[in-house]
Amino acid sequence: MATDLDPAHPVGALVCAAGPEVVGFATYVVHPHTFSSRTVGYLEDLRVEPAVRGRELGWRRPYWHCDADNMAARGLYDLVTRRTKHVRYDIALT
Repeated sequence: MATDLDPAHPVGALVCAAGPEVVGFATYVVHPHTFSSRTVGYLEDLRVEPAVRGRELGWRRPYWHCDADNMAARGLYDLVTRRTKHVRYDIALT
């Protein structure tokens, strides 16, 4: 099978198991950053079985961030939960 994957920009995967059962996974792509010589990692897919989403650890809730103009992702997230009123600020330390 032909592939367009570039070994210089690896695709990785993390798998989470509870005993013999896979209960979650994440895939990511490592790639160059447009304005930096340091690479970045893009979380491409994330899936965790509902029964193990932080409950055993006593988590109150999971959360994530999304670019305001990423309407494709936001459309999906809006189906999962409601958007909060929090505003995020970042300061680059490098």
